[in-house]
Amino acid sequence: GHPAVAGEGHHASTTRHLRCRPQRSAAVGACPCRQGTGLMPGQGTHGNGLLERRLQELAEERRRLAMIIDGTAAGTWEWNVQTGEMRVNARWAEIVGYRLEELQPICQKTFLKLVHPDDIVLSDAALDEHFEGRS
Repeated sequence: GHPAVAGEGHHASTTRHLRCRPQRSAAVGACPCRQGTGLMPGQGTHGNGLLERRLQELAEERRRLAMIIDGTAAGTWEWNVQTGEMRVNARWAEIVGYRLEELQPICQKTFLKLVHPDDIVLSDAALDEHFEGRS
């Protein structure tokens, strides 16, 4: 997910869109690779080795982070401010009294149903402060 930060050219707001949509994903790819080599034009085997090493490093980092989250029994949630997409893990769902499957599809409406109205006021104020660069 992307951090909840408004960058140059982006407008961030605490306005919530309450439509829940089933999550869909699609993978589209194209590679201008040289036929049969898996390498980009002009890329030698040295570049491919660097890519392979970086992919291994990322996989190891992901494994370590997953172990930290599991080991601490942390409930996690992510919110993409630009798209409204939200993700939570099974532990987060458990903390709020549900199984992850019971909350699907996860969206801002899900969050609003679970949060006390007084906490929404505080949350919106904190988000406004952050988006305005005061936090």
